[in-house]
Amino acid sequence: MSSFAFPIILVGSLLLSGCSDPSVEKKAEFPIESHKVAVFEYNYGATVDYVYRFYFLANTSEVTKAPDPDQAFLEVSDIENMKVEIEGDKIFISCIAGDIYSYDSRIFVDGKEYFPKLNQRCGD
Repeated sequence: MSSFAFPIILVGSLLLSGCSDPSVEKKAEFPIESHKVAVFEYNYGATVDYVYRFYFLANTSEVTKAPDPDQAFLEVSDIENMKVEIEGDKIFISCIAGDIYSYDSRIFVDGKEYFPKLNQRCGD
């Protein structure tokens, strides 16, 4: 092995080891009739700020493990003071203070369609 091969292998393994899975913690749960909105915090360490993912789930059991990130209908950078309410097929999420990374305006659960509505203002 030549003398420059070891540093290249070492640098490559250090770069690959920096890509680790985030730590995930459930932060809030909002029961809504037969379903609930569950919010999970994803901490990616020094590489990215926190990401809060919102999931619309059946209200039949306790959810301790986050679903697949692709199933989130909303991703934001902050959830402080956020409120979640439902009226019929609409899910109102207000007091959004941070950045919105992704948002699905229609979600389907158990054959029913729901429409999340976002509002950065608090109150009426």
